[in-house]
Amino acid sequence: MRNLRKFMAVILTVVLLASMTVPALAAVKNTEEALKLQAIGLMAGGPADLKLDEPLNRIQGLTFAIRAAGKEAEALAMTDSEVEAVLAYVVDRDKIPNWANGYAQRYVAYAVKNKYTLGTDSTILPKVRFGPMDPISGTSFMVFLMKSGMGYSDVTTANVLNDAIDASIVTASQAIEYGRKPELIRDDAAGILYTAAMSGVNADGKKLIDSLIKSGFVKKQNAIDAGFIKDEEITMTARALDVRTFELQFSNTVDSSKVNINVVMGDKKPAINAIVYSNENKTATIEFNKNLDDGNYVITVTGISDKALTATVGISPSKITSIKFAGEVAIKKGNDITVKVKAEDQYGQDVTSKLNESFVYAAPQGNGVSLSNGVITVKGTDSNTFKIGSTVRITVVNLASEVSESKDFEVAASAQIESISFGEITSDDEDYKDKSIDVTAMTTNAHKYFLPVTMKDRYGNVLSADEIGNVQIYSANPQVVKLDDTAIVDHKDFGTVIKFKDTGYKIDGNAIIVISVPTTGVTATKTIEVVPEPKIDKVTLSAPTGTIKQGSPVVLPVSVVDNFSKTIPLKDIDFSGSGSTLLMNKSTALTAIGGTLSIDRDYATGDTNIMVTPTATNVVITVTTATSKFDHISLTALDASVPKAIEGVESDFASILTNDSSLSTKLEGKVVFKDQYGDKMPAPAYKAVKSNYSSYYYVITKKTGIGSTVFDPSTGTIYSTTTPGTDTYVIELLDQSSKVIDSKEIDIKVIKPSEITSFGVDDLDLFYTDASGISTHRQTITIHGLYDSKRAVINQNMIVNISASNGLTGFDSKTRIYTPVNINTNGEEKAATLTVYINNGDRIIPITKDVVFSDAVPQAKEIIVRYDGAIINTDTVTVPYSELVNKSLLGLSSDSSKLSISAKDQYGVERSITSYNFVVTGNTASGTVSSVGYATGFKAADRGKTFDINIFIDNLYKVLKIVIE
Repeated sequence: MRNLRKFMAVILTVVLLASMTVPALAAVKNTEEALKLQAIGLMAGGPADLKLDEPLNRIQGLTFAIRAAGKEAEALAMTDSEVEAVLAYVVDRDKIPNWANGYAQRYVAYAVKNKYTLGTDSTILPKVRFGPMDPISGTSFMVFLMKSGMGYSDVTTANVLNDAIDASIVTASQAIEYGRKPELIRDDAAGILYTAAMSGVNADGKKLIDSLIKSGFVKKQNAIDAGFIKDEEITMTARALDVRTFELQFSNTVDSSKVNINVVMGDKKPAINAIVYSNENKTATIEFNKNLDDGNYVITVTGISDKALTATVGISPSKITSIKFAGEVAIKKGNDITVKVKAEDQYGQDVTSKLNESFVYAAPQGNGVSLSNGVITVKGTDSNTFKIGSTVRITVVNLASEVSESKDFEVAASAQIESISFGEITSDDEDYKDKSIDVTAMTTNAHKYFLPVTMKDRYGNVLSADEIGNVQIYSANPQVVKLDDTAIVDHKDFGTVIKFKDTGYKIDGNAIIVISVPTTGVTATKTIEVVPEPKIDKVTLSAPTGTIKQGSPVVLPVSVVDNFSKTIPLKDIDFSGSGSTLLMNKSTALTAIGGTLSIDRDYATGDTNIMVTPTATNVVITVTTATSKFDHISLTALDASVPKAIEGVESDFASILTNDSSLSTKLEGKVVFKDQYGDKMPAPAYKAVKSNYSSYYYVITKKTGIGSTVFDPSTGTIYSTTTPGTDTYVIELLDQSSKVIDSKEIDIKVIKPSEITSFGVDDLDLFYTDASGISTHRQTITIHGLYDSKRAVINQNMIVNISASNGLTGFDSKTRIYTPVNINTNGEEKAATLTVYINNGDRIIPITKDVVFSDAVPQAKEIIVRYDGAIINTDTVTVPYSELVNKSLLGLSSDSSKLSISAKDQYGVERSITSYNFVVTGNTASGTVSSVGYATGFKAADRGKTFDINIFIDNLYKVLKIVIE
């Protein structure tokens, strides 16, 4: 044993204490620890679900351990047949309770399958008596934990105390406390899990909490907030790539939306054209509008750590620092010979063009020498000036940089290819890179692919496309893979490559690319496999992490594999439908009973999630794939959220305004609320005055101040005045009877414009690049100030110019409006960087924002149901009959109902009234709803009756049950 003395001390103490009479007291002392475990998902539910004083049985202990080990998804992913096969060996399977989302059987099967438990009776092995309802001892619980997710396969109840101490899962005193307990309570489990999460080390030497974060089971920020790990300090280095480009390297991934970069040299601030993030947002490349003047530039970065990050970069004029010849031979062409040469500057950039002004000498000198774009040509007077096999010495002298280079070359008819090697087929397009080549790729997208090929001469020099001379290249199966008309070309990053063209045939199979050199007999081949168009073969459903609540959408973890065993990212799947059914690539159906399904897509990053919103306590989700494979999962949802606390205001709320009476900030809609489980939730309805209402609501009142602001309670808007100063406002959360549940004070500060030196661009939707959207899909560019790291409202006339990269146009700098123009993206989404130039009175300050544009046809993204402004997340809503009498449900007219239905397209624009189709079914009332959503004919006598509204728009469908009151 690694620590025998420590272990013996523990064992002796346990033996001594076990001989005493110890009263069974369910003392709770780990409440704070348990709440922190809930915060990172190692214990489920909210504070009311802890029940720390209750006894812990073996099935509960196993569930705790599997969840803490981050293995819950694996356990729940077991198929019914796998579970049945394992439980056939469990003699008391009938005693396993039907709880824990209906998957207690899966937890036991998973533990038995992986030998995390051998049961409570070793005499019947290989049969297992699990004893699910038996009390669990401290040693058994630690064995479950260490085996299930920490890699300690040999640990047993006999040696677990020593191993747990060495692995920092428990302290020595905890080993004594828990090791002597034959029956744990839930509080004990929390104590063990907390220590394990804080300091526990897996068998592979990695900390348990780090492994849980890496696997995605625990979110890093949650672990930081709960105190399990410390936030890593971000550092930064900077260098000049050339005289107009800087590169910043961060020690960790940064949130580009929060980064503010400032570059100055003395009192000069160069204008930034674009900032591009790469390498998982660990690298930022800054491109300036023009070449920078000589000097030292100070770069300051804020918004990503508590303190500003700074670095200094020196700039001097680009000059040649090295001259390099390519190859060992001078190629004879007619009477002349040619060689290649290149130059680099102090930044490592190719500056070969600067060599054009250099002096070039040749010996023998021939009939003149020229140098253009890296190619040196020595003229011969006749065919005998430069004989094959002879030697010529070439010297390049660049007087401006005082750099020179000489080299002897052998004259050759052409470069002799001695070796050929292939790389792997790839693409410059991220959507096609590193993916299987299927028939669609070679039929319609072949021109986007290329195959790197390296050809070397006898000296080991890599030859370019124009140096290879007479080579033969062909595809042995051009109906599968077809070569481009000019097959071998040079690529800026990959050197010599082979290009392809569309075959026009959807034929799968293998195609052999052959390159041969007749003069040397060198031959090389490369087989390219073109697979059939893949189908979704297997979809694995897992339980969502965290608390599952009715009316609150959560991410449904889903893994998708095609029939070639390749994982398909959700962003690459074509989803259609919503509500109870989602179709994936048209032939795989995902359905929900007791809940609704939808897609959450980040148009800037492409990140895609399937969301499930429970509408009942029990939710069953099933999936049937294109190959007829099936999976399902059952979930249990807690009661729907109700507001119980005010957390504060949204991070983008502007609590600072400049002293301009035309400016305002709206506090209504910017308040953050928490529910009875301690989770954030949508805000209740805002009301101008206190009264008795039908649901929770909140009000805002002005408390005190010097009159720097004016408040409009009807809209919840705070207006600035010309008087600088600070006013205080009070937010109150109230129940239906106007009893105050919680309150919070917010300070609003008014300052002078000259005090603001940092700015940001407000969020923008996807840009539509089709002129048909001129009247419907415009966007206005707006900015805000940043003062003491807080958002400040400023006058928008400070904007003096707006531009964008990657061909995105249509911006009017005077009106700050984007008007759609025709830019063909083939329905794809393209990224661009928006640059806004701001005049703060002292200087012009450029700021940037990453945006996305597309010419895809607008389609509804999600159907949203609201009542009195609040979003309804259930499929049933109670509506007063008066709101169904000559009222529009689309909220597009003056006679709008409080019940409103809307849908925005992917560009954030409301779909038109003509896009909808309403169909009423199951109607027991006297009224109806027209196809365009106009309700008529309902009466007071209809109270208590119901009907269904079937809502159709584009590819979306939703059923809403109306209960009339």
